[in-house]
Amino acid sequence: MANGVVFGVLGPLMVRSAGDELVIREPKRRAVLAALVLHNQHVVTSQRLIELVWGDHQPASTRKALHVYVSRLRRTIASLPGVQLTTHGDGYRLVCPAESIDLHRFRRLLSEARQAPDDRVRLALLRAALDLWRGPAFADAAGNGLHEWVAPSVTEERLAALDDYFAVQLRLAGPTAVLGSLTAHVAQHPTRERTAELLMTALDREGRPAEALRVFQRLRLQLLNEAGTGPGPRAWTLRGRIIDGTHVIDMEQSSEWPYLPGYSLTGLITRGEQHASAGDLDQALALLYAARVRAREINDEAAAQRAAEAISRTVRRGAGEGRTGGLSAPRRVSDGAAIAPPVYPAF
Repeated sequence: MANGVVFGVLGPLMVRSAGDELVIREPKRRAVLAALVLHNQHVVTSQRLIELVWGDHQPASTRKALHVYVSRLRRTIASLPGVQLTTHGDGYRLVCPAESIDLHRFRRLLSEARQAPDDRVRLALLRAALDLWRGPAFADAAGNGLHEWVAPSVTEERLAALDDYFAVQLRLAGPTAVLGSLTAHVAQHPTRERTAELLMTALDREGRPAEALRVFQRLRLQLLNEAGTGPGPRAWTLRGRIIDGTHVIDMEQSSEWPYLPGYSLTGLITRGEQHASAGDLDQALALLYAARVRAREINDEAAAQRAAEAISRTVRRGAGEGRTGGLSAPRRVSDGAAIAPPVYPAF
């Protein structure tokens, strides 16, 4: 960085100046600094800092302890060029160049990647963003508000970036290049639909449609087990294309409507009703849910109502056969499928 200072929260708290690491041993003092870094250039009230550092366990002496930690931090970072820690009423503000903070750089690189017109540039930017992670976000803040409330949302940003990376790599290098990494990522995060869809696409393009369908089945059962729900229309549509033997397009990059491009809205509903009549309830629901989403997107209330009614009939048909919407009733499952070794750290 321009001033030689680096603050890291994508992993354990890290402070470096001119290549040397600044040692801060007290866990609470580290957490206070991490919270201030998170809100760089903004005033953070004492109460907010207490919530982030102590979480729900706030002893009576917490406010006094906070003042002590801030005072010690001032002395600790006094020699860091371009860094200031100031008091503002009942709050504090850390001021440092945004590029000094790894979380800021991660978000900037991610934004640039998503705006890049070229996949090779996009891939390099995503790789640079992901390389900033040294472990779980705020890794040494276990048991406080940073860990409970902030880290999950930052972690979600990383997972979304990984999905972006896999999608671009799949386009550039083909399915063989990503199958191992995607398999590991799906095993670590079994309810992430976008990741499962990418793995399904890669397997289908590799000429392994049966395995792609098993990925969908595991996703469906996992969602039923954990949330009592099922995959969204996009995953159902992808499953339908694989069953039909239709070439799996890149649904993320296509300018066409992503749910079964080439089918009219009326055609989706009619075909779904035909599958329901033939007893293929899973395929029927895939088409009908896709039709309902499309109808809502273009504000076609009549078509949306027709699709909804067809869905209800299909669900009732499934219930009459001892199934729910063409699916087995929710139950706990255990999948013995082999899991490939992770390519990325499982944090």
